[in-house]
Amino acid sequence: MESAPVQKAKVDTGYTIMEPGTIFNGYKILSLLNKDSEGLKYIAEKNGRQYLLKLLFQVGFASVDNLYLQQMRLSRIAGIKSEYFAKIVEVNLSDDPCYMVADYVKGKSLAELREEIPEEKREAFISAQIGNLISVAQDVRKHGLSIASMAMTGVMVSEAGKLVVLSSTVKFEEADEREDIFVLGTLVAQFLAPGGLHRLIYATDQLRLSKFTYIEGVSLSLNKLLAECLHRNILQRVTDLDSLAKAWKNLPPLEEDTIWESRDKLKQTSSEDSIEAPKPKTGQDWRFWALIVLSIVAVVLLTIWLSITIGNAKGEAAEYTPSEEADTTHVVNGDRFREGDTITSTGYAEARQNLNRRREQQPLPQRQTSTPVQPVTPRRAPMPSSFVYVDAGTFGFGRLTENNHNVSLSGFYISKYELTQQEWNAFMRPASVSSIGDRFPVENITWRQIITYCNGRSDAENLKRAYTITGSGANEVIRCDFSANGYRLPTEAEWEYAAKAGYLYNYSGSDEPDRYAWFRGNAANRVHQVGTKSPNDFGLYDMTGNVAEWVWDWYSDNPVRNLDSFVNPRGPGSGSQRTIRGGNILNGEGRNLNILYREKGSPNQAYPYVGFRLVRSH
Repeated sequence: MESAPVQKAKVDTGYTIMEPGTIFNGYKILSLLNKDSEGLKYIAEKNGRQYLLKLLFQVGFASVDNLYLQQMRLSRIAGIKSEYFAKIVEVNLSDDPCYMVADYVKGKSLAELREEIPEEKREAFISAQIGNLISVAQDVRKHGLSIASMAMTGVMVSEAGKLVVLSSTVKFEEADEREDIFVLGTLVAQFLAPGGLHRLIYATDQLRLSKFTYIEGVSLSLNKLLAECLHRNILQRVTDLDSLAKAWKNLPPLEEDTIWESRDKLKQTSSEDSIEAPKPKTGQDWRFWALIVLSIVAVVLLTIWLSITIGNAKGEAAEYTPSEEADTTHVVNGDRFREGDTITSTGYAEARQNLNRRREQQPLPQRQTSTPVQPVTPRRAPMPSSFVYVDAGTFGFGRLTENNHNVSLSGFYISKYELTQQEWNAFMRPASVSSIGDRFPVENITWRQIITYCNGRSDAENLKRAYTITGSGANEVIRCDFSANGYRLPTEAEWEYAAKAGYLYNYSGSDEPDRYAWFRGNAANRVHQVGTKSPNDFGLYDMTGNVAEWVWDWYSDNPVRNLDSFVNPRGPGSGSQRTIRGGNILNGEGRNLNILYREKGSPNQAYPYVGFRLVRSH
C-alpha cells in the first residue's frame, strides 16, 4: 500500500500556519502550539524525537541592529548548558523565515500548576524549585544575558517533575543583577499569592511602586527573604545571586518555621478560639474593680479638662508632629531644612527621610483682657540657595530668530539642577530610576506624582501651595495658583526662557552641546549626576540633555500660534497630554536635542529619562 505523499512546507513571509504533516527543513510538524512576541511555535518531530520549532517574525530583523541583537542573544542562549534550561538545538537566521529549534518540554507551566495546587501546598512545591531557578539565573548571567522576561508561563515542570526554564524568558541586555533578583522574587510571590492577588498587589508594576506585603499563609522566613528581593529601592535588595542562593539554603525547614498571618486574622482567630468568657468574681473583689473603674474615669475627666484648657477646643488634627529633640538642619543640594519632624497625616507617599519643618509653637489661649493678643506670623522658609532668580523680560517663544519677542514673562525663581533622588525620596517613594544615587536626577515618574511632591514640599516648608486638586479619577482637576510662593513646575514659556538664557543657541549654553549637555554622543547610554556639565548663562545645569523635563502646560502641536496670552502664557486650558522639554541621553545632536524640540506624555504615565526641575514665583 502506497504511503500518503509528504506535504512540503508552504510558508510565506506572513507565516501562513503550517498544517500537521508539513515538512519544514527536515522537521515534521505535529501541531501548532501557540505564539509569543517572537514568533509562531510548533511541536515538531525529527528522528523519533519531539522538538519545539519557532518561526521568528520578520519584524525582529527589520534593521541591522535588530538582527545583530537577535544573533547575539540566540548564540549566547545556545551556550547555556544548565540542566534546568531548555536546550537550543538549532538556530538559522539566514533562511526565510528564520527559525530556531529547542527541546520540547512536555508538562505544565507554573501558571497552570498554581491553579491546580492548593494554597496550603504551594510553598512546599515552589520551595523545591527555587534553588534550581537561582541556578539557571546564575548560568544565564555568565553568558551576558538576563532573565528579564521570566514569568510563570515561561517556566515548565515536566511530566517527570523536573523544572525547565524556556528560552523565551531570556533577554540580551545589560541589567543590574539585583533586577534579576527582583524578577525571581516576583515569580515566587505570584505563585504563592492567594486568590487573584497575583494580578493585584503582587503584579510586577505594583511591586515596583509599593512596599512588599507579606503573603498570608507563607512562612515568615520566606516572606522576609522575598521582602529583601522585592524592595522598591534597588540599593536595599539582596546584592547578588550568590548571596540569594546562600540565604535560600539557610532558611529553616518549613515544618520548623512560623506561618505568617495578618493581625486582623490573628484577632479573629483569638476571638473564635475563646471557649468561655470568664465569670465575674464575687466577694470582696468588687472593691478592687470599683477602684480600677474610678481611676479610669478620673484619668478620662482629667484628659478632657486638659484638652479644653490647653489644646485646640475644635479638635483640629495636627498634620505634623514636632520632634522633642534639639533643633537641627539638613542640607540637600545646598538647601537647608529642619530635621526631626515627622509627617503623620499628609496624604502623600511615605517620607523616607524626616526633612519637614518644625511647627511653630502656638501661644496658649488666654482669657480676654483689655490688651488684645497679637497674632503670630508664621515663619516662611527662605529661598533655597540652589535656586536662581530669572529677571522679567521678553523673548521669542518657539523661535530661534532675532527681533521676534512675542512673549513677556514676570520674574521667577528656578532650580539650578534637575530634582535629585535625594530630594524626591525625602517625600515620595523611590522611583525605578536607571542610575541610583542621591545626586542623580529622579526620573521615570509621572507628571501627577510631581504635583503631589510639590504640594508636600510646600507644606513642609510653610509655603502656600501652588496646586489645588479637586475631584478624583477621570473627574480630577488640577489648578495652579501662579501667585503662590510654593513649589511648582515651570510653564513651557518659563522653561524655554530659562534654557535660552538670553541667547539663540541651538542648545542651552552653546551651539556645541558637548560642554553643556549629556547626550547620546558622550553619555555612554547612562544618566549622570546633576551639575557635572557647564551651566548656561543663567547658571542653570542640564537644561539640555541628561533627563528630559516635565513642564506645566497641556501639549499643543503649535503653542506659538495657539498662545492663550502674550503675557505669562500658561498653555491650553485642557488636553490629554502634558509637555516635555530638554531632550535626554538617548538624543543625538540635531532636531531631538535642539532647544526648541518638544515631546508629550500622559500625565499619569512615567517615562524613563524624564524628570523635572522646580520653580517658585517671586
